[in-house]
Amino acid sequence: MAGDTIIIGDWNDTLPAAPTGYENIKFQVNRGVDPAKVSGYIRKNEPCFLYTSANPAENSTSERFYPHKNGSITGVRINVVKGDGTRVTDVRVLKNGSAIFSTTTKPDVAQGEYVSDFILPDTTAFTIDDYLQIQIVDNAATTGQIRVYIKFI
Repeated sequence: MAGDTIIIGDWNDTLPAAPTGYENIKFQVNRGVDPAKVSGYIRKNEPCFLYTSANPAENSTSERFYPHKNGSITGVRINVVKGDGTRVTDVRVLKNGSAIFSTTTKPDVAQGEYVSDFILPDTTAFTIDDYLQIQIVDNAATTGQIRVYIKFI
């Protein structure tokens, strides 16, 4: 998918002080995104993989992403950045090519909405040898990006 990025939070002491309950983060950025344009905070003890689609989001499957450590997914949330979808989004998280939501209702974003709830998938465990992908089956005609947050421990 042209222009997609995956961002992983990491601790950094050089950012301004984070709000109470949050930690500063620096970002490892793929595909040439300028790190100076990416900033933010992450809540303590809630690491998250963040996928950001091309702008506008395209119906396609992202490149493979290999986690930096073994872990367990605790929730997945979808964000239609502009909230301008004309129908329900269809976004899937794949582990080694298979959907992690097989029987559980997967997160989706309704027409005109911005975000889904965090949903716990059927498949949660992953290792550094597994790969994750984001598959946008239906971008709901949004003119902006789609982001996928994958919380893990």
